Amino acid sequence: MFEGYYVAQAILTSVFPRRSDIRQLAFQFEERLQDRFLPPTVLPLPDELEPEMPRILFGAKDGTGQLIISQVSLSLQNHYSRQQKRQLAHVEGCLTGSFPVIFGLLEFMLQMRPNFVGVALVVNLPSQGDEQELLEFLCDRLRVAVERQGLHDLELKTVRVVENSFFANTVVRNFRTFKTESSSQGVPPMPMGQALETGLQIVVDCNDRYCYNERIGYQSSEEMARKALRLAIDQAREAMEWLGRQP
Repeated sequence: MFEGYYVAQAILTSVFPRRSDIRQLAFQFEERLQDRFLPPTVLPLPDELEPEMPRILFGAKDGTGQLIISQVSLSLQNHYSRQQKRQLAHVEGCLTGSFPVIFGLLEFMLQMRPNFVGVALVVNLPSQGDEQELLEFLCDRLRVAVERQGLHDLELKTVRVVENSFFANTVVRNFRTFKTESSSQGVPPMPMGQALETGLQIVVDCNDRYCYNERIGYQSSEEMARKALRLAIDQAREAMEWLGRQP
Protein backbone atom coordinates (compact mmCIF):
# COMPACT_ATOMS: atom_id res chain seq x y z
CA MET A 1 0.00 0.00 0.00
CA PHE A 2 2.83 2.41 0.85
CA GLU A 3 5.80 3.44 -1.27
CA GLY A 4 8.40 3.73 1.46
CA TYR A 5 8.59 6.86 3.57
CA TYR A 6 10.46 10.15 3.78
CA VAL A 7 10.88 12.94 6.30
CA ALA A 8 9.15 16.06 5.00
CA GLN A 9 9.99 18.45 7.86
CA ALA A 10 12.35 18.55 10.82
CA ILE A 11 12.10 21.44 13.26
CA LEU A 12 14.27 22.31 16.25
CA THR A 13 12.86 25.05 18.49
CA SER A 14 14.15 26.69 21.64
CA VAL A 15 11.91 29.04 23.66
CA PHE A 16 13.48 31.67 25.90
CA PRO A 17 12.48 34.73 28.00
CA ARG A 18 11.31 37.62 25.85
CA ARG A 19 13.90 39.89 24.21
CA SER A 20 12.08 42.91 22.81
CA ASP A 21 15.33 44.19 21.26
CA ILE A 22 15.96 41.04 19.23
CA ARG A 23 16.00 42.84 15.86
CA GLN A 24 18.92 44.99 17.01
CA LEU A 25 21.03 41.83 17.20
CA ALA A 26 20.56 40.89 13.53
CA PHE A 27 24.10 41.91 12.53
CA GLN A 28 25.68 39.95 15.38
CA PHE A 29 23.56 36.94 14.46
CA GLU A 30 24.71 37.25 10.86
CA GLU A 31 28.38 37.22 11.88
CA ARG A 32 27.95 33.96 13.75
CA LEU A 33 25.77 32.31 11.09
CA GLN A 34 27.50 33.37 7.87
CA ASP A 35 29.03 29.94 7.23
CA ARG A 36 25.64 28.24 7.00
CA PHE A 37 23.08 30.94 6.31
CA LEU A 38 22.44 33.74 3.83
CA PRO A 39 22.19 37.37 4.99
CA PRO A 40 19.10 37.92 7.13
CA THR A 41 15.76 39.46 6.36
CA VAL A 42 14.74 41.77 9.21
CA LEU A 43 10.98 42.19 9.33
CA PRO A 44 9.85 45.76 10.11
CA LEU A 45 7.37 44.86 12.83
CA PRO A 46 6.76 47.07 15.86
CA ASP A 47 8.45 45.68 18.95
CA GLU A 48 5.19 45.77 20.91
CA LEU A 49 3.44 43.26 18.62
CA GLU A 50 3.01 39.63 19.69
CA PRO A 51 6.42 38.27 20.72
CA GLU A 52 5.85 34.98 18.86
CA MET A 53 5.81 36.74 15.48
CA PRO A 54 9.06 36.32 13.47
CA ARG A 55 11.44 39.28 13.53
CA ILE A 56 14.50 37.89 11.69
CA LEU A 57 14.70 35.24 8.95
CA PHE A 58 17.84 33.43 7.81
CA GLY A 59 17.71 31.20 4.73
CA ALA A 60 20.03 28.18 4.74
CA LYS A 61 22.72 28.24 2.06
CA ASP A 62 21.99 24.64 1.12
CA GLY A 63 18.33 25.51 0.50
CA THR A 64 16.93 23.05 3.04
CA GLY A 65 15.13 25.56 5.21
CA GLN A 66 15.49 28.59 7.41
CA LEU A 67 16.18 29.87 10.90
CA ILE A 68 13.29 31.92 12.27
CA ILE A 69 13.95 34.24 15.19
CA SER A 70 11.21 35.88 17.23
CA GLN A 71 11.36 37.72 20.54
CA VAL A 72 10.86 34.43 22.38
CA SER A 73 12.24 31.65 20.20
CA LEU A 74 14.84 30.36 17.76
CA SER A 75 13.36 27.85 15.33
CA LEU A 76 15.40 25.93 12.75
CA GLN A 77 12.93 24.60 10.18
CA ASN A 78 14.18 22.19 7.52
CA HIS A 79 11.93 21.09 4.66
CA TYR A 80 12.58 18.12 2.36
CA SER A 81 10.93 17.00 -0.85
CA ARG A 82 9.91 13.46 -1.64
CA GLN A 83 12.69 13.31 -4.23
CA GLN A 84 15.34 13.92 -1.56
CA LYS A 85 14.26 10.72 0.24
CA ARG A 86 15.40 11.93 3.65
CA GLN A 87 15.43 9.12 6.19
CA LEU A 88 15.23 9.42 9.96
CA ALA A 89 18.92 8.66 10.52
CA HIS A 90 19.99 11.42 8.10
CA VAL A 91 17.68 13.99 9.66
CA GLU A 92 18.86 13.02 13.14
CA GLY A 93 22.43 13.74 12.09
CA CYS A 94 21.50 17.10 10.55
CA LEU A 95 19.67 18.31 13.64
CA THR A 96 22.39 17.07 15.97
CA GLY A 97 24.91 19.09 13.97
CA SER A 98 22.74 22.19 14.46
CA PHE A 99 22.71 22.04 18.24
CA PRO A 100 26.01 23.92 18.68
CA VAL A 101 24.71 26.68 16.40
CA ILE A 102 21.41 27.16 18.22
CA PHE A 103 22.80 26.88 21.73
CA GLY A 104 25.80 29.00 20.81
CA LEU A 105 23.43 31.82 19.85
CA LEU A 106 21.58 31.44 23.13
CA GLU A 107 24.70 31.32 25.27
CA PHE A 108 26.94 33.89 23.62
CA MET A 109 24.47 36.25 21.96
CA LEU A 110 21.51 36.24 24.32
CA GLN A 111 23.41 35.09 27.40
CA MET A 112 20.59 32.87 28.57
CA ARG A 113 19.37 29.30 28.66
CA PRO A 114 16.06 28.33 27.07
CA ASN A 115 12.88 27.78 29.03
CA PHE A 116 12.26 24.61 27.04
CA VAL A 117 13.24 23.01 23.75
CA GLY A 118 11.46 20.79 21.26
CA VAL A 119 11.89 18.69 18.14
CA ALA A 120 9.10 18.14 15.61
CA LEU A 121 9.19 15.69 12.69
CA VAL A 122 6.76 15.20 9.82
CA VAL A 123 7.04 11.80 8.16
CA ASN A 124 5.07 11.03 4.99
CA LEU A 125 4.13 7.55 3.79
CA PRO A 126 2.97 8.08 0.19
CA SER A 127 0.43 5.72 -1.34
CA GLN A 128 -0.87 5.15 -4.85
CA GLY A 129 -3.88 3.30 -3.52
CA ASP A 130 -7.50 4.41 -3.43
CA GLU A 131 -8.07 7.04 -0.73
CA GLN A 132 -11.14 5.25 0.62
CA GLU A 133 -9.09 2.08 1.04
CA LEU A 134 -6.44 4.15 2.82
CA LEU A 135 -9.01 5.53 5.26
CA GLU A 136 -10.43 2.07 5.87
CA PHE A 137 -6.93 0.81 6.60
CA LEU A 138 -6.45 3.62 9.12
CA CYS A 139 -9.85 2.91 10.71
CA ASP A 140 -8.86 -0.72 11.13
CA ARG A 141 -5.52 0.19 12.69
CA LEU A 142 -7.18 2.68 15.04
CA ARG A 143 -9.95 0.18 15.85
CA VAL A 144 -12.53 2.95 15.68
CA ALA A 145 -16.18 2.46 14.87
CA VAL A 146 -17.03 5.33 12.52
CA GLU A 147 -19.30 5.59 9.53
CA ARG A 148 -16.94 5.04 6.63
CA GLN A 149 -19.29 6.14 3.90
CA GLY A 150 -18.26 9.65 2.86
CA LEU A 151 -15.34 9.71 5.28
CA HIS A 152 -12.87 12.37 4.09
CA ASP A 153 -10.21 12.58 6.81
CA LEU A 154 -9.25 10.72 9.94
CA GLU A 155 -6.74 11.66 12.64
CA LEU A 156 -5.53 10.23 15.92
CA LYS A 157 -3.54 12.34 18.39
CA THR A 158 -1.91 11.09 21.56
CA VAL A 159 -0.03 13.11 24.19
CA ARG A 160 2.12 11.25 26.70
CA VAL A 161 4.46 12.32 29.48
CA VAL A 162 7.80 10.52 29.19
CA GLU A 163 10.37 10.18 31.97
CA ASN A 164 8.36 12.72 33.98
CA SER A 165 10.08 15.36 31.81
CA PHE A 166 8.87 15.39 28.21
CA PHE A 167 5.63 15.78 26.33
CA ALA A 168 5.55 13.30 23.47
CA ASN A 169 2.85 14.31 20.97
CA THR A 170 2.09 11.95 18.10
CA VAL A 171 -0.45 12.45 15.32
CA VAL A 172 -1.31 9.85 12.66
CA ARG A 173 -3.56 11.01 9.83
CA ASN A 174 -4.17 10.86 6.12
CA PHE A 175 -2.76 13.69 4.00
CA ARG A 176 -2.84 15.26 0.57
CA THR A 177 -0.46 17.72 -1.03
CA PHE A 178 -1.30 20.11 -3.84
CA LYS A 179 0.65 22.37 -6.12
CA THR A 180 0.63 25.81 -4.55
CA GLU A 181 -0.61 28.46 -6.96
CA SER A 182 -1.95 31.94 -6.54
CA SER A 183 -5.59 32.49 -7.39
CA SER A 184 -7.47 35.59 -8.43
CA GLN A 185 -10.23 34.38 -6.12
CA GLY A 186 -7.92 34.46 -3.10
CA VAL A 187 -8.42 30.85 -1.97
CA PRO A 188 -7.62 28.33 -4.73
CA PRO A 189 -9.81 25.22 -5.08
CA MET A 190 -8.18 21.89 -4.25
CA PRO A 191 -9.99 19.05 -6.04
CA MET A 192 -9.01 15.65 -4.64
CA GLY A 193 -8.30 14.42 -8.15
CA GLN A 194 -5.52 16.99 -8.54
CA ALA A 195 -3.60 16.02 -5.41
CA LEU A 196 0.10 15.56 -6.15
CA GLU A 197 0.51 13.08 -3.35
CA THR A 198 -1.69 11.18 -0.91
CA GLY A 199 -0.95 8.79 1.91
CA LEU A 200 -0.54 8.68 5.66
CA GLN A 201 1.40 11.17 7.72
CA ILE A 202 3.05 10.92 11.12
CA VAL A 203 3.71 14.12 13.07
CA VAL A 204 5.70 13.92 16.29
CA ASP A 205 6.54 16.80 18.62
CA CYS A 206 8.69 16.04 21.67
CA ASN A 207 9.62 18.78 24.12
CA ASP A 208 10.51 19.37 27.76
CA ARG A 209 7.76 21.88 28.38
CA TYR A 210 6.43 19.45 30.98
CA CYS A 211 9.50 20.27 33.10
CA TYR A 212 8.98 23.98 32.50
CA ASN A 213 5.34 23.70 33.56
CA GLU A 214 5.93 21.63 36.67
CA ARG A 215 9.30 22.73 38.05
CA ILE A 216 9.70 26.29 39.31
CA GLY A 217 12.77 27.98 37.85
CA TYR A 218 13.43 25.19 35.32
CA GLN A 219 15.84 25.91 32.46
CA SER A 220 16.50 23.59 29.55
CA SER A 221 19.82 22.66 27.96
CA GLU A 222 21.50 21.14 24.91
CA GLU A 223 21.41 17.78 26.68
CA MET A 224 17.62 17.98 26.94
CA ALA A 225 17.42 18.90 23.25
CA ARG A 226 19.39 15.77 22.39
CA LYS A 227 17.03 13.68 24.49
CA ALA A 228 14.01 15.31 22.80
CA LEU A 229 15.48 14.49 19.38
CA ARG A 230 16.13 10.88 20.37
CA LEU A 231 12.59 10.61 21.72
CA ALA A 232 11.10 12.11 18.53
CA ILE A 233 13.01 9.62 16.36
CA ASP A 234 11.83 6.73 18.54
CA GLN A 235 8.22 7.96 18.45
CA ALA A 236 8.28 8.21 14.65
CA ARG A 237 9.70 4.71 14.32
CA GLU A 238 7.13 3.27 16.72
CA ALA A 239 4.31 4.89 14.74
CA MET A 240 5.62 3.46 11.48
CA GLU A 241 5.92 0.00 12.99
CA TRP A 242 2.36 0.34 14.29
CA LEU A 243 1.28 1.06 10.72
CA GLY A 244 3.12 -2.02 9.54
CA ARG A 245 6.08 -0.18 8.00
CA GLN A 246 9.72 -0.78 8.86
CA PRO A 247 11.62 2.54 9.15
